[in-house]
Amino acid sequence: MLDTKAKETFINNVVIPSITGLLTAPIDITLYDTNGKVITASDLAVHNLGLSKKEEILGLSYKDADSKLIKSLCSTIEEDLDDLLRMAQKIHKLQQISITKKIALSYVDIIPYNNSFEAMLINNLPICAPNGEVVALQATATKYKLFGIYDYLKQMYNSIEKTYEYKITKGSQLPIKLSKREHEILFILMAGISQYEAAQFLNITRGTVSKLLTDKLCPKFGVHGSNTKLLVEKAKKLQLDKFMPASFFRPKVIIMDTSIIEEYFNEL
Repeated sequence: MLDTKAKETFINNVVIPSITGLLTAPIDITLYDTNGKVITASDLAVHNLGLSKKEEILGLSYKDADSKLIKSLCSTIEEDLDDLLRMAQKIHKLQQISITKKIALSYVDIIPYNNSFEAMLINNLPICAPNGEVVALQATATKYKLFGIYDYLKQMYNSIEKTYEYKITKGSQLPIKLSKREHEILFILMAGISQYEAAQFLNITRGTVSKLLTDKLCPKFGVHGSNTKLLVEKAKKLQLDKFMPASFFRPKVIIMDTSIIEEYFNEL
């Protein structure tokens, strides 16, 4: 097992030189040590965080993110702050899974860095020394069209600001009382989006969506079985498609591999 000095030597003499040519290229790439602290990053990665100098990003980590750091990097309101802090810890956990399990891992980061609410696909790749030990983690980020769902909702949100046609509300305030998750699933289905895509967007399994439909949503609307078409028709007659879940415009970290969700994150 490599000691700290041996790891640093390998990183400085081998790893960093291998990506030096990418640091000034139009690519968002960040190198972390095994504790999750930034070792180096490309100019674009620094810019996308809203920082002006590379020195400002060195040593930062999601694990150590606090309210002050989050506020300096993100366009946020107070009610989103706790969500952002949780997302930071979730990202750190994903990094540690990649490092300890030696697996490549992808997730979608929808966090308003640099005053921009963009969906970014993050790919984590562990970097090993010749003895097979992980010494660093490389993360690349690219803009991501999340099955069209996020762009659809973003466009819809913009229309809210302009026309006030939609109301952002909680499921408990609807004519038929719904839980937060039930409201999210129903709204997505009313938008014509499939159960599979709904599961991807909500970062849950397809089975969870199906179970909530059969056990919760359909009975509340007097629909037998899991007839999605009839459920949507009844919900639209009540104009529930005009009530957008407030949670849809909060920060999200969406894990792409459902097996990772099931093994490490007990999300409903």
